Amino acid sequence: MEEVIDGPYPTLYADLLCTVDGLKAFHCKRMGLRLVPAWPLEQKLLEMGWSESDRPAAIVGEHIFNHRSLLACAWGKPSRAFGPIYEVFDTHRRVARLPGPPYHFMTRVESIDGAIGSMEPDQRVEVAYDVPADAWYFGENGARTMPLCVLMEAALQPCGWLASFVGSALTSETDLCFRNLDGTSTLYREIRPGDGTMTTRSTITNISQSAGMIIESFSVTCHIGDTLVYDLDTVFGFFPKEALENQIGLPTSESDRAALASEGEAFDLAARPACFFGSSVRLPEAALLMIDRVRG
Repeated sequence: MEEVIDGPYPTLYADLLCTVDGLKAFHCKRMGLRLVPAWPLEQKLLEMGWSESDRPAAIVGEHIFNHRSLLACAWGKPSRAFGPIYEVFDTHRRVARLPGPPYHFMTRVESIDGAIGSMEPDQRVEVAYDVPADAWYFGENGARTMPLCVLMEAALQPCGWLASFVGSALTSETDLCFRNLDGTSTLYREIRPGDGTMTTRSTITNISQSAGMIIESFSVTCHIGDTLVYDLDTVFGFFPKEALENQIGLPTSESDRAALASEGEAFDLAARPACFFGSSVRLPEAALLMIDRVRG
């Protein structure tokens, strides 16, 4: 090992000797290896057999906010997601991202009422999610409806997208973490296979900045056609890493500790006992089942 360089692009220089059956075969003085940013979007699209929807999407400047742009929010260069304004994050910098498939529930941005990078409230986005009739979660759920966790994610992802669109991360030279803080919602009807496109309208209603943190409030409605299926008010926050490192959490009482230590009748859900999986009211399949066993 000759030299190690830390920093945004870690680099290693070494004197390298390769042997075959104990015989020297290759020697290289000061071979260099550098870690640089990369984005797996193109390979992921090939693996998915992905094709773009032919439905029109919103355009700001020369940037089209179509499905490929939205997938770039998860797997691609940030500038592919939001245009040149986000080129600062096409580097070692980290920025908040959307989940990738199968947890990505935005198909295209249909309209935008606001200015990119403006950090002003009362900006609005309308996002379409083309609900596949054969979506994995219909089969994995305990009933053939969209699970509430998926519906919540589909409603909240446009909020995260809008928070990025208004330029929240651009206000700080420090990388920020993005967290959902609270919310109140109402479900009016369930979403079933064949319902088609869900349209989510998200409005950023308030922006507050203090001590390197940003708190943003949103109002959201979700429609199938003209029918309101879900609405919510929610709050997100951008925080520096230091603000999240020492979170004390809720206190644990002695009775809590005793309850955690005690064990009663146990159920191994991996064995799929009929009492939990054998009727019309049932737990979901593996992709949505968040409990391995019941200990007491």
